[in-house]
Amino acid sequence: MRLQADSDMAVDIFVRRVTAPGTLWILDDDGYIAGCPSLKEPDRWVFPVFSDRAYAQRGACWEDAHPPAAVSLSLFVEKILPEVIREGRLIGPNWDGNMAGAEVEPATMRSLLDDAQTT
Repeated sequence: MRLQADSDMAVDIFVRRVTAPGTLWILDDDGYIAGCPSLKEPDRWVFPVFSDRAYAQRGACWEDAHPPAAVSLSLFVEKILPEVIREGRLIGPNWDGNMAGAEVEPATMRSLLDDAQTT
């Protein structure tokens, strides 16, 4: 139960922190978003995204040490999420230093972001 509460809190923090500034952070893999296999569904890929540079720096210490890069929220919602949906991948908001955390369907993430922007 606690793990689910932590995951839900990470998603909520991510949504709140990216909405106002309109920026989020990814791990850059030569112009693509770095990702890894899902811990819950190993046949699916997860793209970790972060609400601020400090969280992204934690992820940059991960396996291949991809550098953090800022992405506008509008680019993420309008271009990146539709691509992630088409590819059947997941979003990992504000993963911890072990590169683990919530795994969210991209359509759900889009809905959460849309709702946060209209309230």
